[in-house]
Amino acid sequence: MTRICKRPISGFLALILVVCLTPIAAAYGNDEVVDEASELSLSAVELEALEKGLEAQTENAPIEELAEKVLAEEEKAEPETVTALDSGSIDLFTWDLTNDVLTISGNGPILFDTSSADWTTSLVKTLVIEEGVTSIGPNAFTAYENLTTVSLPESVTSIGEFAFDNCKKLKTINLPKNLQSIKDQAFWSCISLESIVIPGKVRIIGIQVFGLCSSLTSVTMEKGVREIDYGVFQNCSKLSSVSIPSTVIYIGNSSFENCKALKKITIPKSVKSVDSDAFKGCNKALMIKVGSKNYSYSKLAPKKTSIKKISVGKGQMTVTWKKLPASQGVTKYVVDYLVYPKGWVSKTYGSTKSSATIKKLKKGESYYVSLYSYKTVSGTKFFSPYDPPKRSKKIQ
Repeated sequence: MTRICKRPISGFLALILVVCLTPIAAAYGNDEVVDEASELSLSAVELEALEKGLEAQTENAPIEELAEKVLAEEEKAEPETVTALDSGSIDLFTWDLTNDVLTISGNGPILFDTSSADWTTSLVKTLVIEEGVTSIGPNAFTAYENLTTVSLPESVTSIGEFAFDNCKKLKTINLPKNLQSIKDQAFWSCISLESIVIPGKVRIIGIQVFGLCSSLTSVTMEKGVREIDYGVFQNCSKLSSVSIPSTVIYIGNSSFENCKALKKITIPKSVKSVDSDAFKGCNKALMIKVGSKNYSYSKLAPKKTSIKKISVGKGQMTVTWKKLPASQGVTKYVVDYLVYPKGWVSKTYGSTKSSATIKKLKKGESYYVSLYSYKTVSGTKFFSPYDPPKRSKKIQ
């Protein structure tokens, strides 16, 4: 932090006042005027009265020029700067903020968040977390407006929800080899982040972790990553290079949605399912390699279908849907219905079906029902968009 100091000018102004009043004293033959001026120079003279006294002597050119010269010199004077070293402690950690670098030291998980920080967050450009810290908690460094660089130690194994979200100037961060978990939206809207390497010990990349990172161009996932959750790279409009390892088994819905710069990507044989809208809004020229062949996304995922009717009977309901044309290559239709407190139950039906009856339902209950389909290509299921849940009448 900087404090600006200026030299006092009261001495100069008092001197001018005395000089200005001396001719007046001589004219009236009264030395008391000079004495009064001297006394004023020693007391707290009102600036307004001082200025009026000077204005009264405008006919005295040399005095006026002297005043202007003094003020001009004060304006030119270089301000004295004082650099303060800020430091302190928070929870079990010590911190130091010097020359825009915030260093945090200690052992264990960081549980504080931006709102409880003892330092001025806008001054932080570089963040250094020292060895011993084991995790970065939720909202720990949310919206640090000038943060550009983050250095994490190998001792960090977890990054919490929203930990760095909305750090608009963040360009560089190293994810340590021992990192095991990146929680939901940890780097959401870090619009200056350009590349990232995700260590292999991270089994699941949380929901929208890098969503809206609009400057992100390159992503490397190391061998060991298993799941890419919902919207992980959603709206990363400049993302052009993605490496998916052979350990990934699931790619979540909307995971690469609106990645318009993406021209090619390879889906490894290990991937069992690619959920709905995974590549929605991407460049139409995007080629997705599955097995030994390249496909456009429209040739992989079936279009959305919809429920036409839900009829109820004694202990059962019949769901009728719009059957997709053969050109869509549907492998199976899936009907989901919600059972309290068990949760969603799935029933799968062949591609030739357009209705199904679900039995052994509870009398007097109504059920939410949803529908989707999938197409299997080289062992990987590509899911259609979901038809929003519809509620049945009460079972008879």
